[in-house]
Amino acid sequence: MPYCVEFGNFNSDSDFEMCKMEIENYLRDLQEYIQCLEDEINEAIEDKIKS
Repeated sequence: MPYCVEFGNFNSDSDFEMCKMEIENYLRDLQEYIQCLEDEINEAIEDKIKS
């Protein structure tokens, strides 16, 4: 989880926008990780079915 989320209140719009960007990047990375796990699961299932 991005560190900036723990602050709660932001001192400026700039701080808010930076935190927003950190969260968006974090979510994108998390979605990529989840997709990778799903791909590995599907590969394992396909391998199991074939054998």
